[in-house]
This record gives sequence, C-alpha cells and structure tokens, in this order.
Amino acid sequence: MVSALLLSAGCALLLLHGFFAFSTICFCLPGIVLMRRSEFSRPVQRQGTFGILIVLLVIVSMGFLLKLLIPESVGERIVHDPGFVLAPWVLMMVGLFWRWRKERKLSDT
Repeated sequence: MVSALLLSAGCALLLLHGFFAFSTICFCLPGIVLMRRSEFSRPVQRQGTFGILIVLLVIVSMGFLLKLLIPESVGERIVHDPGFVLAPWVLMMVGLFWRWRKERKLSDT
C-alpha cells in the first residue's frame, strides 16, 4: 500500500511539474519498503549486484545521451508528458502487484 502510494506520488509530481528530485526519491523508496527485515542483513548475491550495475549503467547512459541529443526545453516537456509518465506507472504497479503476491505466497508457507 505504501509503495503504491509512493509510486503514484512520484508520477503525480512529474505530471504537475513538481520537484524532480523528490519524485525520484518517491520512485526509489518502494523497493526498500517492500523488503523484509531478513533481507536487510543478508549479503547481496552476485546476480543481484550484476543486475543493479546493469540498471545503473543503462540509466546513466540514457541520461547522458538525452543531455547530448535533446535540447533542455524538449526534454522537460517529454518528462512531464502524461504519455511518458502513465505507461511506466502502469508497469510499476503491475510489478508491485507481482512482488506483493510473491511475498504473500512466501509468508503463507
């Protein structure tokens, strides 16, 4: 519930031309909110580290390419466009639902 609210708040801030850094924080926190206590003390597996590095590399390279190829004013309009914001919001909500369902199955057994 809290993670869905955080994702929705981040998307709403983007649509309303809100503070971009705060919306980024709203997108990062749901993964932490969904973690169980036992996951905080467990070391990260090699696959997890590799996945995190790939995602960070993709995000940084996309940001760098967008900065070079798209003028600032056009980039601002794209980031705040409803079509750009709502599609990832739906995908993130589906991902949250799948993770919630998986966690619920694990806690039932």
